[in-house]
Amino acid sequence: MIFNTNQIQDIIGILKRWECVFILGQLGVDYLSQAEKDILTKSGINLANFTNVQGILDHAFIWGILAEAVGDTRAKKMNYSQFKKFLASGNFIPLTEDERFALDQVKHRAYTDIGGLGSRIQSGTTNVIIRANQRTQAKIQGIIKEKTIAAVELRKSARQLASELGEITEDWERDWLRIAYYLMHEAYNTGRAQSIFKENGGDAEVYFDVYEGACDKCRELYLTDPDDPDSMPIIFVLSELMANGNNIGRKAKEWLATIGPTHPYCRCTINHKRAGYAWNYDLRTFSTPMVIKPKNKQLQGVKLNIKVTKG
Repeated sequence: MIFNTNQIQDIIGILKRWECVFILGQLGVDYLSQAEKDILTKSGINLANFTNVQGILDHAFIWGILAEAVGDTRAKKMNYSQFKKFLASGNFIPLTEDERFALDQVKHRAYTDIGGLGSRIQSGTTNVIIRANQRTQAKIQGIIKEKTIAAVELRKSARQLASELGEITEDWERDWLRIAYYLMHEAYNTGRAQSIFKENGGDAEVYFDVYEGACDKCRELYLTDPDDPDSMPIIFVLSELMANGNNIGRKAKEWLATIGPTHPYCRCTINHKRAGYAWNYDLRTFSTPMVIKPKNKQLQGVKLNIKVTKG
C-alpha cells in the first residue's frame, strides 16, 4: 500500500486548505463557510487581515467601470501596475450599492465554481490513490515476501501513481482556466455594464464588440449579419440584457444575449451606444454623427450635424 487512510485524509486536507486560502485571498472572508474559516484558523491564518481584501475579480470589475468611464482608448494606455497605483491613491469613487451587489453576484458564482472544481480535485486524487493502492496490494499480497522485491513494486506503483496524477491535473488545469477566463470576463463586462447603467439608466442602448475569430453563436447573437464579421452589431436595451441573466446550464440552442460571457471562452465586450450616432464601419464603433432632417420648412435642405455627448 502506498498511502494509508490517514495519509490520504492528510493529502485531501492539504488540498482543501489551499482551496480555502485561494478563496480568502481572492474573494474575502465573507465568502467562506464557518467550517472553512475554522480550517484556516487552525492553520494559523489570521482572518482579520483579509477583511477588506481586493482580489483579481474586484480588479477586473473596477477595470470594467474605469474603461467604460474614460473610454477604451485611454484605458489601453494604462498598465496593471498603474491601475493598482490608481486604486491605492484613493481617487477612485467607492462602488455604489448597485455596483457592490453586481460584484457580489460574480463573487458568489466564483465561490461555487472554485468549490466545485476543488471537490472534483479531491475526489479525483482520492480515486487515483485508491486505485494505485489496490493494484499494489494485488501484486504483493501473499506472493511477494522479500522486502527488496516489495520495495521495487512500490516504486513502480509510485511512478505510475505520479503519472496518473499528472494526467488528471492537466484536466483540472483546463477546467480551472475555463473557470478563470469566464469569471474574469464576466467581472469586466459587469463593471462596464454598471458604469453604463449608473450614467444612463436601464433604458440605455448597448452593443457588443465581436472580435475576429468569434464563434458562430456569438456572431448570431450579436451581429446583424452573422455571416459577415464586419457587419453592424445588434443594438440591445441594457435592462433586457440584465434580465437575461447568464447562459450557465442552458443548451447552446437556448443561449441568450447576456452581459456576462455567452460561453466560457467568449470575449465579446459590451459598449454603450450613444444616441445620435450611426455605425462607422471603418472604426467599428457608433461614432458617425447622424444627420437629422429639421421639421421647419425654412430649414429644409440644410444639413445639421448634431453631436450628442454622454450624460
